[in-house]
Amino acid sequence: AAERSEGAVLGEAALAFTERTATARAIGSFIPVTEEALADVDFLDSYLRGRLGFMVRQRLASQLLNGDNIAPNIQGYYNAVSQTQAKGTDPVFDAIYKGIVKVRNTGFAEPDAVVLHPNDFQDIRLTRTADGVYIMGAPTDPGAETLFGLPVYQSTHAVENTGLVGAFRAHSQFFVRQGMELAASNQNQDYFEKLKVAIRAYMRGQLVVYRASAFCEVTGL
Repeated sequence: AAERSEGAVLGEAALAFTERTATARAIGSFIPVTEEALADVDFLDSYLRGRLGFMVRQRLASQLLNGDNIAPNIQGYYNAVSQTQAKGTDPVFDAIYKGIVKVRNTGFAEPDAVVLHPNDFQDIRLTRTADGVYIMGAPTDPGAETLFGLPVYQSTHAVENTGLVGAFRAHSQFFVRQGMELAASNQNQDYFEKLKVAIRAYMRGQLVVYRASAFCEVTGL
C-alpha cells in the first residue's frame, strides 16, 4: 500500500502462497470394565466416559505446549517458537515485557496472552518492594492475573522457569480433524467371553503456528 495523488492509479499488490501440510495426530485412551459393574453401578458408565475425556484433554493441553511434531506427537508452541528473551540480570517483569516487545518488533504482532507455570506466577504474585508491599496487590485483594495488560494463563504443563508470550489468536490455530469420540465395545481379545467392555476416548487434530516470530519464550525466570 502507498499514497497516491488524485486521479493516479493505485499500486498493484501481490501475494505468493506456498503449500504446506500438517499431519493430524491422534490422542486417546481406553479403560476396561465388566458388564456386571456397569449394570450394578448406575453412574459408572458416565463417570468413566467423563474421566477418559478429561485424560485426553489433559494430554492435549500438554502436547499443545510441549509437542515436538515428531509422530505421534503434535506440534507444540515451544517447538514452534522462533525467538527467545533471556531474563539474565533483569527483574522478571522486565524480562517478560522485553518478550512482549520482541513479539511486536520482530513478529509484527500484538500479543494477547502470557503462559506461565503456577510456580513461576507464584513468585511474581508474591513479589514485594523493599518495604514489604506486594507489587501485584495486597493479599486481601483478589489480584488480577495480568501482566502489562495481558491475561496470564497458568498451566502445570508449561515448562517451569520459562514463560511464553504470543499472539495466540491471530497467528495460531488448532485444527480438529475428529472431535472427541467416546465409544464402547466388547470386541477386544476375549472380552466377549469374559463379559468385559472397553470404553474408549479418542480425537485427532494438529496445531498450526502461522507466524513463529509472533511468539517469544522468556527463559530463566
